[in-house]
Amino acid sequence: MSSSHGNRPAASRAVALFAALALAGPVVARALKDPTQPPPSLADADGPAPAAALALTAILGQGADRVAVIDGRVLRVGEQVGGATVARIDRTLVELSGPNGPTTLMLFGPAVKSPAAPRKEQR
Repeated sequence: MSSSHGNRPAASRAVALFAALALAGPVVARALKDPTQPPPSLADADGPAPAAALALTAILGQGADRVAVIDGRVLRVGEQVGGATVARIDRTLVELSGPNGPTTLMLFGPAVKSPAAPRKEQR
């Protein structure tokens, strides 16, 4: 027996692999979506988003060095987003102050609109 018969299966596999790759077509690379970016429905809106529609996606750092990621922007206390100013950054929430009153963005929940003044107890 000659040694050329031993190479035939390897050559057949190489040809089959080449044919499969050629028939598969071009591979298109897509960029990964940034998870800190706002949803397209908010990003395409005209003008700044109302404070209650803002999405808090992360809080990083500790104490006075904390930053909040809101709608894809890294913000510190005193900076503005959606027509409101970041008033406080806590471990799990961000308080905003704006023309329509204070708003609290929860890291694990919806935005909560704070009442403008405390309510009197009803009897």
